[in-house]
Amino acid sequence: MRRGVVIYNGFDTEKLKYSLATREKSRKRLGLNSNQIVIGHVARFHSMKDHQLFLSSAREIIKKKPGTVFVAAGRNVVPENPAFPAWIRSTGLQSNFLLLGESDSVYDLYQAMDFLTVSSAWGEGFPNVLGEAMSFSVPCITTDVGESAAVVAETGRVIQPRDKASMIDAMMSCVNMSTEERLQLGEQARDRIVSKFSVELMTQGYDDLYHSLIA
Repeated sequence: MRRGVVIYNGFDTEKLKYSLATREKSRKRLGLNSNQIVIGHVARFHSMKDHQLFLSSAREIIKKKPGTVFVAAGRNVVPENPAFPAWIRSTGLQSNFLLLGESDSVYDLYQAMDFLTVSSAWGEGFPNVLGEAMSFSVPCITTDVGESAAVVAETGRVIQPRDKASMIDAMMSCVNMSTEERLQLGEQARDRIVSKFSVELMTQGYDDLYHSLIA
């Protein structure tokens, strides 16, 4: 007899759907043009989220690809945060980093991104940001924490936590993709959410569980 069952979170992929108009509007609001490569990060500021890994890796990417922009949103994710390195606030790299703080339009923000990054060092269960971004056809780079690797699988890049060299390699491989490769990977990411993590599958999982308990 089974002692437990895992029911993954589900996502409303009819609601969470990419829109070119939304992408253009969101990029315009952020002061970004349509040709810039944008790598995002959505998480509150906390040591488990390892913003330092994201930011320090991003700095290395900018040295090789100066036009790349890194957008981060979340509670206390602001330039004034004293936990962030001083170079974030320096004139030289300010244009490459947008630290937005809490966002009330995160769905629009996903669509401004070309890739989403989860850099967590520990503590994740099932990061909803991965499923949300992938629903919008945004491929993801993630550390192998919690169920992150199971969500992303072959539709993105999975690395070990706190591994800066691997994070840089993953980011660089994504930045170097052609537009066609990125769009194809994004479609694969959305297809994975539709087929494996839809709200319908989640609902069915609970329905099957309750019926098995009644039986």
